[in-house]
Amino acid sequence: MHRIPLFAVFATALFAQNAAKPASKPPAALDEALRARITEFFQINRYHASLLPYFLERLKTTMDGDTPLLDKTMIVYGSPMADGNIHNHRRCPLLVLGGAGGQLTGNTHLRAPDGTPMANAMLSLMHKLGMDDLKSFGDSTGEFFFS
Repeated sequence: MHRIPLFAVFATALFAQNAAKPASKPPAALDEALRARITEFFQINRYHASLLPYFLERLKTTMDGDTPLLDKTMIVYGSPMADGNIHNHRRCPLLVLGGAGGQLTGNTHLRAPDGTPMANAMLSLMHKLGMDDLKSFGDSTGEFFFS
């Protein structure tokens, strides 16, 4: 049996409740407040993404027996929402890193067909980790093929 560590990070937008409701502020002030929150969210995500090279290098140089830990690891990094304003979770950018114990090949860019639920990719990734008994996950409609 292979030991496959799983590390998943999802960046999520958390906007203040009722951001568009305060009637006491003129529309220009609301636009400025929204721009400030979007800028802050961008800076947080840029910081999180900047940590990936260090993390990947550590996994690459940490040996598990005679194999780099990165080769045995699956990292899923992305956003669970393509458009947080309408809670759209289709066509979300998703980065999958590591070899997952030989289950993933690298250097590949894939684009899902329109309307494909992200749950399809998650279901397929869980199958690659050996969770073959799962027939569905969330709103999945089938598997996503990573080849």
